[in-house]
Amino acid sequence: MLDYPDQVKGAVLISGVAYIDEVEGGAILNIPNIPLVGPVLTNTLIPIGGRFASGIYEQAFWPAETDEAYVDTMLSLYSRPSQFTATARELNYMYESVNAISPRYNEINVPVSIVFGTSDQLLDFETDGIALDDALPNSSLVLIEGGGHKIHHTHQDIILEVIDQMHQ
Repeated sequence: MLDYPDQVKGAVLISGVAYIDEVEGGAILNIPNIPLVGPVLTNTLIPIGGRFASGIYEQAFWPAETDEAYVDTMLSLYSRPSQFTATARELNYMYESVNAISPRYNEINVPVSIVFGTSDQLLDFETDGIALDDALPNSSLVLIEGGGHKIHHTHQDIILEVIDQMHQ
């Protein structure tokens, strides 16, 4: 959107990170990068500890009912050392990217729809939603009253409507 604005018609951001002051869980995300010890810790602690992370999914779906099949699938995936390592790298890259791009939000001129739940327990809709809407010159903000972080699971009709509007 910044480098190739003519190739992007628009974007729909769903419960997205827009600003990062402090990395949540930053220490655990760096475990795979610790020289020599990182792979050992990743291969021993993650398969055990990953099974106890279900609370994050309850937070993600709250106030809606947690989808147990989704949680079971995600816990089995993120308990794999290779998946944890890949996810840690991806999240660290995302944090770096957000910090690099956020000062340039005012340069994004394509339409951007920002969708957030007002009851999101993982991200603050004011910081990552309202503030982003204020920073972008051509954006619209859709707040889902009482929606949590996983609004793409719990409010699919609204998400599809926003995408459809962007497509028109």
